[in-house]
Amino acid sequence: MKLSLLALLFTISSSSFAQSTSYFRQLRYNHVSPYIDIVGIHPIDSSTASKTSHYIFKYNKSNRLTEIINNHFHTEKVHPLASLGVYKVIFNYEEGNEIRTFYDPNNKRISNDRNVYKEVYLLDKNGLRKQLNFFDLENEPMESNWEITEYQWEQSKKYIVERRYDLKRDLVTLSPYFDFGITGILLDKNAAAKGHYNLNEELEVTENNDGVASYQDTYDEMGNHTKYTYNDKKDDLVMNQWSFAVGKKSMIR
Repeated sequence: MKLSLLALLFTISSSSFAQSTSYFRQLRYNHVSPYIDIVGIHPIDSSTASKTSHYIFKYNKSNRLTEIINNHFHTEKVHPLASLGVYKVIFNYEEGNEIRTFYDPNNKRISNDRNVYKEVYLLDKNGLRKQLNFFDLENEPMESNWEITEYQWEQSKKYIVERRYDLKRDLVTLSPYFDFGITGILLDKNAAAKGHYNLNEELEVTENNDGVASYQDTYDEMGNHTKYTYNDKKDDLVMNQWSFAVGKKSMIR
């Protein structure tokens, strides 16, 4: 009886940790929101990965991410939305939550590029993210380096509507250097952000003090971020606070 029970426990344990592994040269660029999935682009095999910098993605049997190992740890550009800033991210799923914790190469808990130690996503019944909260090492709520402690998302007819709050429960702009209040996110067919809109309380597109109502992103077929534009509420190009309207990226070979 004891032997059968042990065998059963081993089977359950083994299946719960069943996983696959993928290797990628880059992460898909994201300067929009932590709502956007972390996605690897430019897949490579393990042999190629052993000779170059790369990311390792591990998945469970349900194809959910369980771990990312970041072998760009000391070379990736630092940005609170576009990079990880840690060697390893561990993903756990429990009671409608997706929990992310962060580690250095010595398996010590550290903060990520948002300067937070734990991220807890609240998922709806369909598995979609509807809230994100940040916590410190003592599991107390904390603010990120953008003074945000909580993101909230809801689905409107057109957008994923995002609101951000500090510890005082006051609304926070998109970032310290970009004055968007409530924002509306549009996704493309690959779940990458193609448009990010400044919304008023009635969820109408409105211009900020620089005349910008949205910024919009373009990706190529490989998932590379190739262009971004700043637009007014009529969707015409407009100069942003840094005195340009269009940014283009090209690959250096």
